[in-house]
Amino acid sequence: MGSISRLPTARPEIEAYIVPDGTCFLFDPTREEGYALDQLGALVWDYCDGTTTQEVIAAEVGALLPDHPETAERVGELLAMFAAEGLLLPDAASLTSDATGQPQEGAP
Repeated sequence: MGSISRLPTARPEIEAYIVPDGTCFLFDPTREEGYALDQLGALVWDYCDGTTTQEVIAAEVGALLPDHPETAERVGELLAMFAAEGLLLPDAASLTSDATGQPQEGAP
């Protein structure tokens, strides 16, 4: 449905239910669909706040899970799935950034 944003941002209406074991269930009330995420998926979803690039998400999640060498690849796959399922906002950063790629003052 969409491509991965430079700064992945979860759609605000997506409901996230964290389970005590660290997994997560996402519910999209618009489409009435749910998504079960493992612990890694729950961590990645938590970083989809519009302030962190895919590369930084992969690095930070990799630091949290050093025994999982496939983390960077899985982060990319999860973000691609989030985008394809329409769980992320479109990349507004490209519309509100200056020539250097930095957000303009006052831009979200």
